[in-house]
Amino acid sequence: MNPAPILIRNLYVHNLQGVDLEIPLQQLVVVSGVSGSGKSSLAFDTLFAEGQRSYIETFSLATRQLLEKFERPAVDRLENIPPTIALRQLAQTGDKSRRQYVDAQNFGSVTSIADHLKLLFLRCGSLICPTCQRKITSSSPAEVAQRLAKLPQGTRILVTMKVPEKSALKSSLDSQTAGPSRNSTKRTAPPRLPTEKAHQALIEELRQQGFRRGLFQTEAPSENFVTHEFSKDLPQHFELVAVIADRLIAGSQTIERMLESCETAMRYGAGMIGIWTQVPLPESPHFACTMDGQAWYRHEFNTRYRCEPCQRDFPKPQLAMLDDEPPPQTPENTVSASTLLQQSLRLGNVSWQNAGEQSLNQLDHLLQQARKEYLASGGFEETSNLRDRSLWEHVLQRIEWCRRLGLDHLPLSRSVSDLSGTEYRRARLIPLLSAGLVNTLYILDEPLAGLDDQTASIVLDAIQSLLKSGNSLLMVEHHPLAKKRANFVIEMGPGAGSEGGRIVYAGSSPAPTQSMPEHDQVKLLSPPKGLREPAGWIDPGPINLKNLQQFQWKLPLGLMCVVTGRHGSGKSTALIDALQPTSHGDTLPALAGHPLWMVDSSPLKGQPSQMLIGLLDLFGEVRALFGQTPEAKNRQLTARFFSLHVAQSGRCSQCKGTGQISADLTFFNEASMTCPNCHGKRYRRDALEIRYRGLNIAEALDLTVAEALTYFKGHHKLQSLLTTLSRTGLRYLRLGQTLKSLSGGERQRIKLALALGQPVENGIFICDEPTMGLHDQDAHQLMHAFQELVSIGHTVWLADIHPVALSWADWVIQLDSQTPLTSSEVLFSGPATTFRQSE
Repeated sequence: MNPAPILIRNLYVHNLQGVDLEIPLQQLVVVSGVSGSGKSSLAFDTLFAEGQRSYIETFSLATRQLLEKFERPAVDRLENIPPTIALRQLAQTGDKSRRQYVDAQNFGSVTSIADHLKLLFLRCGSLICPTCQRKITSSSPAEVAQRLAKLPQGTRILVTMKVPEKSALKSSLDSQTAGPSRNSTKRTAPPRLPTEKAHQALIEELRQQGFRRGLFQTEAPSENFVTHEFSKDLPQHFELVAVIADRLIAGSQTIERMLESCETAMRYGAGMIGIWTQVPLPESPHFACTMDGQAWYRHEFNTRYRCEPCQRDFPKPQLAMLDDEPPPQTPENTVSASTLLQQSLRLGNVSWQNAGEQSLNQLDHLLQQARKEYLASGGFEETSNLRDRSLWEHVLQRIEWCRRLGLDHLPLSRSVSDLSGTEYRRARLIPLLSAGLVNTLYILDEPLAGLDDQTASIVLDAIQSLLKSGNSLLMVEHHPLAKKRANFVIEMGPGAGSEGGRIVYAGSSPAPTQSMPEHDQVKLLSPPKGLREPAGWIDPGPINLKNLQQFQWKLPLGLMCVVTGRHGSGKSTALIDALQPTSHGDTLPALAGHPLWMVDSSPLKGQPSQMLIGLLDLFGEVRALFGQTPEAKNRQLTARFFSLHVAQSGRCSQCKGTGQISADLTFFNEASMTCPNCHGKRYRRDALEIRYRGLNIAEALDLTVAEALTYFKGHHKLQSLLTTLSRTGLRYLRLGQTLKSLSGGERQRIKLALALGQPVENGIFICDEPTMGLHDQDAHQLMHAFQELVSIGHTVWLADIHPVALSWADWVIQLDSQTPLTSSEVLFSGPATTFRQSE
């Protein structure tokens, strides 16, 4: 029996206009539409926000009092929403999720494999001395007492402690139990036996502390020992080697007595204890010797991690020490504790230090071998080690998901900045696929963006596997494969902004073609019929970056060239990384004389609360206009009064000009609500009394780009950049819209508009995946803007696989590599018509 669908009645959020909708659960639902049509408002600002709010209502009253910042969406009915998890595109600088991205410095952190692998090494790994390859262990008094309790009844036992190195036992204890510092693991000298003069003084002090007997050597070196009381008639040639803390008989004393004896020996013996038995302890290294003419076995235990043959202390394995970056070697050749731990902590044949450098394919092979060895040792047999089995499963399961998604060629230490955009987006899916949740609504933001059909099919198979556990999937996606395989499709539109926000189609796939408002009709924008010929060539020279080795190619000038190829073929590396200006602003000699404007896939810089007009650097112009009005001059107000970053201005004092009150909930995304003082207008009442052309400044910031073109008519700087923004298809955005509310495609097109608005001649514009996340109609409009640049003498180079980009291209260069680890090569370079015919 299918569960009741999500019921939405009369929804008004952002530009959504009274939406009525029923969304089925436990199915794949795809939400599509042009940019600004209301997809994110429906998926994230409504469904995810309400799912989060409903979950919080299950908390106690005391907890809910701290979480009252969640506002309910403006809707009459919103029912049957299960617990929700959302995976959005990369957030902006300053946002909590952006900070989490910055903290996740490598591939292992993004996939959460590294976190589970650390626990696995600490739980199941072993410390191996890098010098002598001995296994380093430590034992607690309770563990030693448990071993003694298992000896055959009647077995005689001696519990001894090492001879103190100083005359004062307490001082000796304080200095030795401190152990090695966290930042240094210098080799320590072996303990020295007391000199003959100090010998009697030490024995006298031991007697005062309550110790009565000792273990002596009559001649050294020898494995023959005798026991003797600490008395004045002690022969002078007797050499004290150990102090007897207690004498026990297995089966005659309680486990509490054995534990007390072991604790005493370890406390006074600087963490070391000697156990002498008439039969060897099982599974413990031992040394055969003679005591008082009888055969005994000597065992050594230590609470510290110490290699006695090498006289070297090791740090206690801790999670934080596996995160430490190895410091540079000092002139004294000392090794930090964290470095020594990472070198010596091993799981099978792999150390923690080398685990991050192995590809996942290699690491999986090594871990499978280590798991077999651990299984053979009986590590999974005890009930207390069930968590170990779970750790193995978690790590190997995540590696298997990486293999299925084509990421097993990557090492865990690969920096996030060195991952391609498609690799990073697939890596972010791994924690979701491995979570094992049931009856959950997953909301995903364009997980197939930038993928070729073959890879998109593999990723979609993995995502749809979540449905087997009774979960529900809602994807904001434009990929044709997603719409084809969806159980339910929702098309938003028909236009953007105020002309969108309505349900054009909701039903099973495929969705019918929607009709668009006249100014958004893509049929007016068609690719040029006549293709241009190259006006010249640029030879960047040999490229040696990432998977490109001795890679050579030539790029055409004076036209629009699209560099295409499947993921991992090196498109972005060859076009973006190789041609990127240096940190000093120097460009390649081959590009000399051509102004270079590069728009890569990095996030748009700015604070989450920064407005669109601020990103365009136009807010100063608007403030100046309001500061020059007659009313402002009569009140002696200047443009500074309308600033949102100055305390002594007309901004709202409660929200400080943001229009929102935010609360950091630590374990949730930042929650915000409309400021109750200014009602989201950002300014005080006296600032809103100043009007320019009939509007106050809050009303002016609420204008769309299209409306602002008319409102600011006659102001060249404002008109110029707003026109460029409109040409990239963003005429529906509002001037006061915050950076946090923009989609990934909108942010990239704003970066593009900033580049296109530069007054240059004979320039080269390089863009990395400009169509990512765009509806086909938006992509056509963007390509039309690029062709306009070419028509006035510029050059456009794009790294893209979108069919729309290829249909508008003058020239196509196709890259490919046999595997992600092999160097790429140019498979095709020629006119776009020839490429399309070959396809």
